Amino acid sequence: MAVLYPFNKDAANLKFTRGNFGLWFNKYIPVIGHKESFCKACDASGDENAAVTFYYNNYKNIKLAIEGELTRRHELQTQFLQRMKEQYEVIELRAKLISPLLTGAGYPHASETSLLFDHNLGIPYIPSSSVKGIVRFALTIGILDDKVYSHETYYIKDASEKKFLRQEKTPVGTIFGYSVENIGKGANTHEKKITAQRGSVIFMDAYPERVPDLAIDILNPHYPDYYSKSQFPSDNQNPLPIKFLVVAQDTVFIFRAIVKKHDAELLQLVLKAFQNALCVEGVGAKTAIGYGRFTIQEKTKTDSSVSKREEEKQAPVVEIVEGNEYEVKVIGVTADRGAVQVLMPDGKKAIIGKKDFPKEVQNNLKQYCKSGPKIRVKVVSIQSGNVKLKLI
Repeated sequence: MAVLYPFNKDAANLKFTRGNFGLWFNKYIPVIGHKESFCKACDASGDENAAVTFYYNNYKNIKLAIEGELTRRHELQTQFLQRMKEQYEVIELRAKLISPLLTGAGYPHASETSLLFDHNLGIPYIPSSSVKGIVRFALTIGILDDKVYSHETYYIKDASEKKFLRQEKTPVGTIFGYSVENIGKGANTHEKKITAQRGSVIFMDAYPERVPDLAIDILNPHYPDYYSKSQFPSDNQNPLPIKFLVVAQDTVFIFRAIVKKHDAELLQLVLKAFQNALCVEGVGAKTAIGYGRFTIQEKTKTDSSVSKREEEKQAPVVEIVEGNEYEVKVIGVTADRGAVQVLMPDGKKAIIGKKDFPKEVQNNLKQYCKSGPKIRVKVVSIQSGNVKLKLI
């Protein structure tokens, strides 16, 4: 059966030694007639079983041509981060794949298996929306496993009595934002009030450090009739090997994000969730069988304010004694907005109840904490390492 090029015939003669591979992969591929699916992707000779190998070989031809453009993309992201340093902490993670990466597997493609390429560069990448999603997932999983958030106040039930995490009362809401719809009671049941907060973190698209290699992987369903025709799985069915492209193992990606300043705990939560997302949960498709796992290649890069906090932690230890007064630094508010977090002279964190502050401060805790003021407190008691403070 003849090979069909579903585009201008002149384009069929182009040799892709330069240009956008992603565009070619999605738009300029040969197909061949197929009795079951009308048409199917194939190679230049019409072999539908060699389509993925055809893509793989063409990708190798354009790798060197795009290297300069990728370098420029990294430079643009770095420039953006530098300009945002006054208002945000900068996170930059260099992570290496220890297993293949498969992104965009669900996108439609004539070969029935796809891979996500950057629209302009034509190389594999991880969009910021995906990065945000996996970090949010990792953070939420961590919260569900944290005994601190096991109390009923952090959950809400729907009409069927199913429990859902109240994100606005946890760091998930603080970091990623939320929108909560409250329905009035009594005479105001028809009124709806929406409480919303913008997120505190901005994630960027993650690009490979260098133009990455692709690899050909294989999926081999042993019972095709069972999956397609609802028959019982049996050993007389022919395995149906399915080839697909993946980003090769050992590829290094650069992950970048910015976090609003004036909350040291928030930054550490994001960093921890980021690392868990990459190293434990995985990125992209088929993570349940080990795909998309990274290892952090070097220490997380952040701006100088993080280094200053590290120096504070390494300062000479001051003994905290019950009944003594100390000067402490305000560093943030708790997730439920019920207390102010402070940094003690010994480098440890403690909290002071919201009610201990003047009313004008209680009504605007978040703005008050932005200035990072130093206040005088008295240690009321120390029990099991927990310090109870009183504002003086």
